Amino acid sequence: MEDDVAEVLIGGVLFIVVGAVAIVLIWQVFATWRAKVQLAREEAYRKLAERSITTEMETREDLLRISESLADLQKRMTSIERVMREIE
Repeated sequence: MEDDVAEVLIGGVLFIVVGAVAIVLIWQVFATWRAKVQLAREEAYRKLAERSITTEMETREDLLRISESLADLQKRMTSIERVMREIE
């Protein structure tokens, strides 16, 4: 009878230990998965930020070119207005 009680206790303790190890393993697998997902998200955000910076720089360059063209057009208009006044 004492052997049966000891076997039940050993079996119960073994079940608890195996269950605890399984829970820890599952917890770690999910923690690793979450870390990988977060890394992927951060990488995607980093790429988006880089594209945003590149696009912003390209837009700035385009705006500078447009400003230069506008300044050139204003000079030409001023010149044309001067010529038109001289003709009158």
